[in-house]
Amino acid sequence: DDPDTLDAIFREAPVPIITHCEDTPMIDANLAAFQAKYGDALSAEHHPDIRSREACIKSTRLAMSLARKHGTHRRRQYRKVHLAMDTATGDIRAVEFTSSREGDSPVLPDLLDQIPADEQIGTVTGDGAFDTRRCHTAIVDRGGTAIIPIRKNGRLWKENCPAARARNDILRASKRFGRANWKHWSGYHVRSRIEAKMRCLKSFGERIASRDPDRQTAEIHIRIALMNRFNTLGTAETERVA
Repeated sequence: DDPDTLDAIFREAPVPIITHCEDTPMIDANLAAFQAKYGDALSAEHHPDIRSREACIKSTRLAMSLARKHGTHRRRQYRKVHLAMDTATGDIRAVEFTSSREGDSPVLPDLLDQIPADEQIGTVTGDGAFDTRRCHTAIVDRGGTAIIPIRKNGRLWKENCPAARARNDILRASKRFGRANWKHWSGYHVRSRIEAKMRCLKSFGERIASRDPDRQTAEIHIRIALMNRFNTLGTAETERVA
């Protein structure tokens, strides 16, 4: 009956919630009142009055309000897959599986952590959503170079760390040569390859059979392993003819 615990259950539960709704404080108050009135003469016939209709209604209203608050009244729940790909080989090197409420940029440090520390990271390409201090810092800490377009309303950061200086260099280059020219010069458009890889992942189907979070994660990792296996067998080479 702890409000914070109930809120967390409705917010985080990965499966449908089945409730037996009774308001415990109201039931305790009813029980105390009937014990004071009837003493040892309290019997089973008083059960409907102690566990009253009002106690059920109050608890049910609370459950419905929590369901509406967290969207758990909907049967379908969505998950989000975050991928990190080696553009040289086409292999998926890291994957994170989160709720649909999770943004892309907070996950980037976790993706980079999945790549062995002894492996050199050359460049990390992402869209403007990754233009955050945490992302730029994570990239610099791994010795990589960020290829992230600065948001159109972006301003210079105080250059109190290597990540801020690297990010400001991107902003200055974009303003001097133009945003389109910077994207072409930096190789930003290679990002389209991960979009193509995401379409490959969706070709397995956009539904997940499992309901358990751990099994859902395992299911995604199996799909990624299959994609990487197919990739080792060879990829098509495309040549422009006209």
